[in-house]
Amino acid sequence: MAALAYRQSRVQVDRRSVAYRPFYGPEDRLRINQWQGIRANSRTALDAWEQFALGHFEQVVPLPDEAVRFFDDYVHDSFASFYLAGETSEYDKRKRVQEIMRKDPDDLNAFETRVRSLTLRAHAALEKRGRGESLTTEEARLADEAQYGTPYPVMKDADAGDLICGIDKLAVRTQTATRREGGGYILRRGYYPHSGFFIRRSIHEDELMTQPNEDGVAVNYVWSDNLAVDVPRAMVKQTAMAAAASRQDAPELIS
Repeated sequence: MAALAYRQSRVQVDRRSVAYRPFYGPEDRLRINQWQGIRANSRTALDAWEQFALGHFEQVVPLPDEAVRFFDDYVHDSFASFYLAGETSEYDKRKRVQEIMRKDPDDLNAFETRVRSLTLRAHAALEKRGRGESLTTEEARLADEAQYGTPYPVMKDADAGDLICGIDKLAVRTQTATRREGGGYILRRGYYPHSGFFIRRSIHEDELMTQPNEDGVAVNYVWSDNLAVDVPRAMVKQTAMAAAASRQDAPELIS
């Protein structure tokens, strides 16, 4: 939003001056979406959507309490990012190690070389343990880790270029120079319903732990592939059912 506000300000900048420095420099790459940084430094005019979004941030209109509660207690948002370069699961790490070990060592990039080196050391440590030989502290750590997981180098922002390849690399690098999606998010929502830093407790905790119901009747949820069609259709059905119920409850007229 700060980048959008800067672009909207239309501050006059002489880019031909020897003293010119981009408003967003390399030191900002960890805090701003890279594409937005480029657009801000280029003084690109805001499009209609950006003007709409910025207007909501500059002239805040509070949401109804019911809407706030809905998003706080029933809608999940990611804590950090939707994208994280590199292998994050045990399956992904194991699969990547297998791919790297099948490649020619001369074709590996810097991070893949570290993966290969660590894997070879882990295998050597396991073989030494199998022969009953004493292990160094590092060898024992690698052997222990290999028993329940896949030893893998620590992935850092400096490795981002090696962790992404092909068309994905081109697309991601227009947004960020780190392992994470550029810019981050405005509000960090947590999981519910537990307490803690990553997982927060709702003020409506007791209600969230109960089975959803309406007037004591359990609610049945259905899947919708098209809310624009299914919601009006459901409302028509609900109205018809309510009308039928009211007719049944109406007293019989005797002429």
